[in-house]
Amino acid sequence: MPGGGLAGLFWWIGAKTEKVLIAEGFATAATLHEESGYRVYVAFTANNLMAVGRIVREKLPDAEIVFCADNDTQTPGNPGLTKATGAAEAVGGSVTVPPIHGDFNDYSAYLKGLDHDAEE
Repeated sequence: MPGGGLAGLFWWIGAKTEKVLIAEGFATAATLHEESGYRVYVAFTANNLMAVGRIVREKLPDAEIVFCADNDTQTPGNPGLTKATGAAEAVGGSVTVPPIHGDFNDYSAYLKGLDHDAEE
């Protein structure tokens, strides 16, 4: 919805776990949950990672928070990784990033030999 507010809005997949993951998009979050079994929060955009990270930290002060960054290697400044790193630093979390251009959904497809848009 153009002009709609998004800051701080999120959803999650999975039951509460001691380690939680935060990702940008739903497909990425679904893949991460399916592969890891951890609860995964969906931030919807890179710009919302910080707000979601702060809310998760407030509600789950003892949780291990891992930001699963999109690896936007073809976009100047790599915003997915940059925003995830800033958010992790702000809430005492960590960052993981796929070793290819794209997100963890792309990486999962790559590992399974499926067609995808990610490139090494």
